[in-house]
Amino acid sequence: MTLGLHESRLRQRRRRRLAILKWVFVLGALLFAGYYAYETGSALAQQEVRDLRREIDRLRGSVAELTNAREELAREVEAARDREEQWAERYRRDVPTGETKELFALVQDRLSSGVPADRLAFVIGATSTAASCDGRPETKRFIVPTPIYQGANDSVGFANSTIRITARGESAINRNGNPEAWFDPAKPITVTFASLGGKSSEVSGMLPLHHSVVKGENEYRFTIAAGNRGFVNVTGDRCDYP
Repeated sequence: MTLGLHESRLRQRRRRRLAILKWVFVLGALLFAGYYAYETGSALAQQEVRDLRREIDRLRGSVAELTNAREELAREVEAARDREEQWAERYRRDVPTGETKELFALVQDRLSSGVPADRLAFVIGATSTAASCDGRPETKRFIVPTPIYQGANDSVGFANSTIRITARGESAINRNGNPEAWFDPAKPITVTFASLGGKSSEVSGMLPLHHSVVKGENEYRFTIAAGNRGFVNVTGDRCDYP
């Protein structure tokens, strides 16, 4: 009886020990699994942090490169603008326009015609803003021919008739829409200056018009204005040239 009870108690102790060992094993396994999971997650997190830092460094490098490229591009743009402004200023300074362009073309024409450059330089250098003129202007008038009128008294002469002046105009239109014999002073006309033994020149536009003709050491300055119906008045004066 006593022996059986003793064995029963031994079996109960063994079962309790086994149960405790099982729980210790399970708890150890759980702790190990938790520790392994923690270490694995920590390693992964650290690796991800390292990857992110490398990516941040790469992006910072890219940003720095882009910033440098932008600054370089801005410098190139600014330099290009400076060059453009320099060329524009040089163009404005070196390329003649307006009256200067006309004078440059005239100089080229004279040079191509065989006039020596030193002669042109002398003439230009001797020119002054204060012209020496006779101060005795003479006014003459003549009829301006039109497409339907070609008559007498259609020219005048100056400088002892060595300069002959004629003109062409458009017919005036009456209220019925029909052309008249006289010219319309409100429309452009063309005035021709023919020099005896020289070449002719023309000036066109709205009246009044201004023109000059050079003959040797004389410059004849003319003003053409509208006169009585069908007529223009020409006022001429002689000045020293150059």
